[in-house]
Amino acid sequence: MSEIEVTIASAGGTRNVNCPYGTVADTALSRLGVVNDAVVALRVNNEIRPLKTRLMVNSVVEPVTADSPEGVKIYRRSLAFLLAVAARKLYPDRGLCVGHSLGRSYYYTCTQDRPLTTGEIAALQEKMEELVRLDLPVTFKYLGYEEAVGVFSQNRQNDTVLLLEQRSTSRIRVNECDGCLDLYLNALVPRTGVLTSFELLPYKEGFLLRFPGTGRGETLAPFTDEP
Repeated sequence: MSEIEVTIASAGGTRNVNCPYGTVADTALSRLGVVNDAVVALRVNNEIRPLKTRLMVNSVVEPVTADSPEGVKIYRRSLAFLLAVAARKLYPDRGLCVGHSLGRSYYYTCTQDRPLTTGEIAALQEKMEELVRLDLPVTFKYLGYEEAVGVFSQNRQNDTVLLLEQRSTSRIRVNECDGCLDLYLNALVPRTGVLTSFELLPYKEGFLLRFPGTGRGETLAPFTDEP
């Protein structure tokens, strides 16, 4: 198969185009003016996929914007990934554990006995803001099973290693940003520069990762404790 048929569904209507097999989705859609800065992912044959997805079969493709229900979830997952990258850069020997959600935030604690100090939490936010300013690409790729186990073991991502031990696949899909890897669970935003609205707030024995209620660019609402 040298070509595939792509049906593009957007606010401007539906169009059918022929693309080479393996075309990167956002490249094709950008040429048609469908993808812009507000688009954070794509719905490909009713599955949410990253913008850099390669189209291997005839596909119906629909842009997912940051202010859509799916886009809000992608934004929040991407913030959690950005936090993990920043923590790995600053505190490689100290793991973070995400607990429950609390209002428009996730509650994090440190896996070591000593919790992060207020100053360390502030430094973590500064590192996240730096990564946003750098507008780094957030990509995905595949690793062989043994390689993935080795990488996550070396990075002390023990929970991830335990998850891998429950799988029988020969290759593992991972997200990557600035040399940091994590398991691919769902699509993330294409670049860190999208993630402009967030806050780290010290809370109890850990801190809250606060995010907007309706996606990118919204001012954070005042914090209300909901224990």
